[in-house]
Amino acid sequence: SNGLAGTLPFEVHDLIDLRYLIVEEGETTGPIPSEYGTFRTLHILDLNFNKLTGTVPVEVWTIPRMFQLDLNDNLLTGTIATEIGT
Repeated sequence: SNGLAGTLPFEVHDLIDLRYLIVEEGETTGPIPSEYGTFRTLHILDLNFNKLTGTVPVEVWTIPRMFQLDLNDNLLTGTIATEIGT
């Protein structure tokens, strides 16, 4: 466990030059904030092995420079958006 618990903070999107956001193997709960879709320099979003719920916001599927998205082993629902990679 990474020792982190609670929800993902939407304020992280204020870090405009963020390239890697890795919050894996924890007790993180709740939805993925749609604000995460505003990242323009993010390459890796790794949120696997948590307890995230809900659907993946369409904004996350369209982060322009992201080449790795890890969401496995969560409680997410829904389908992969057709907008992925656009």
